[in-house]
Parts: sequence; C-alpha cells; structure tokens
Amino acid sequence: MMIFGHSVAELCRRVITHDREFEKIKKASVLDKYYIPTGYPNGLPGGVPYEVFDEVDAERAVRLADS
Repeated sequence: MMIFGHSVAELCRRVITHDREFEKIKKASVLDKYYIPTGYPNGLPGGVPYEVFDEVDAERAVRLADS
C-alpha cells in the first residue's frame, strides 16, 4: 500500500481505512495549518511567518508531531 500527499489530515483519512490504529494520531491533522505559511515567505497575505508564528506555536507543532 502506497499513500502519497502532504496533508496530514488526508493521509490519516486514507490510511485509517487500512489500519484503525491511525485513529490515535488524527489530532495531528492540525499540523496542516503550518505547512504552507511557515515554509514560504509569501505564504501569508500581508505578513511573514516570523511575525505570525511564535514559540508557543512551534512547541505545539512539535508536541503534535511527536504524539
């Protein structure tokens, strides 16, 4: 089984149909909101990532990615 993509939410939805254990990480879908805005300087209208995302956002993303 091969599942491709960049959306954590979509990957979870697709893989859960093959393995219900992935239900445990569905909450990590919130990581999708970090994908474009934090990776591209023009990913936010009228701003740049360092002006919008702070240490709290970073720590939350790391916790979600680790869970």
